[in-house]
Amino acid sequence: MKTTLSKRQKQVLKLFLAGYSHQEVCEALNLHTNTISCYKKIIMDKWEVKNMIELVIESIKRGYLEIDTDKTIITD
Repeated sequence: MKTTLSKRQKQVLKLFLAGYSHQEVCEALNLHTNTISCYKKIIMDKWEVKNMIELVIESIKRGYLEIDTDKTIITD
């Protein structure tokens, strides 16, 4: 299965990764909500992920998202 993303798919992905809501992605790209849903599904199908958490993890692995590892995470 082809796993590279089109230019538009990359735009949609980057907006989701930046924290945009579904509606904000629609407004930013001036696309219908169904179109954004289709792009998201295509990306998830290409990368064989089932949910947004897996999508974020795969985005990190593929270099679409970086995490600042110099930050200290405090847990209780």
